Formats: sequence, structure tokens, C-alpha cells
Amino acid sequence: YISTVRAEFGDSIAVFRLKIFREELATFERMLSLLKADRRLARVYANKSLPDISTVSRDYLAGFQRSLIEIGCVKCSFEGVGEVAFNPSLSGWGVSGSSQGYMYMKRAPSDLRKSLDGPKTPRQMERGVFLHIEGDWYLFFQS
Repeated sequence: YISTVRAEFGDSIAVFRLKIFREELATFERMLSLLKADRRLARVYANKSLPDISTVSRDYLAGFQRSLIEIGCVKCSFEGVGEVAFNPSLSGWGVSGSSQGYMYMKRAPSDLRKSLDGPKTPRQMERGVFLHIEGDWYLFFQS
């Protein structure tokens, strides 16, 4: 599932990501509950530990990382009040990077689209473009 290739995020990728999300929905929901209950897990990478979660036991962290890998993600993080991102794809850093994945958001994003194909303005790409999955879950692409 994990992709580190920078690619245009369109409907064909969205269909692939939606299939994974639906297959792994129970795991996404379980991980979301763990993140909400334990704010020490503000940012977790599938393949490394970070200083900001050093108070978490190695076994606990390893279990969380296995779950990330199970759903095909390389990272999960809190992105704002009540917003959690699960990233199967990250490329680059800062202004030259891109990410795509799943976002849990209590409020609908401002750039909600019916399709991810078609032109996207630089401003949209900076803030991210979103496609509603169900409930408070969205697919996103940001560059």
C-alpha cells in the first residue's frame, strides 16, 4: 500500500485509496481512538520513534507502528484541533514536498471537491484538496 512516489493525485489514485480505507476502516477507527486518548502520540512514523513520544513504551509504540503499516501509512499526526492525518505517501520537505492520505476532520474542509481530477490552483495545492469519504473522513492531497 505504501507509496513514496510523487504523483498527481487524481480520481484513479482516489479509487485505490478509497478501497484501502474501506478494507481497513476498523483499524483507522481504532487508531483514531488511541490518538484521541493519548496526546503523546501527536506524530508517529511507521519506521522510527521521535523524541516527543519518548514517554511511550516501546511495545506500545511498536504496536501502533504495526497498525500504521497494516493500513499502508508511513505517518500519522494531529494537524489541528480535532484533525488527524494518516499519510500513505510523503515526498520532500517544506515548500517542495507533497503528501496525500486520509484526514479525520470535525469540520468539512473549505476545498471539498466531487473529483480530484482536473486543474488545481497553487493556492488549492498549498492548502490541500479534499474528497469526502464518509462521516468525518476525507481523502486529501497537498503539495
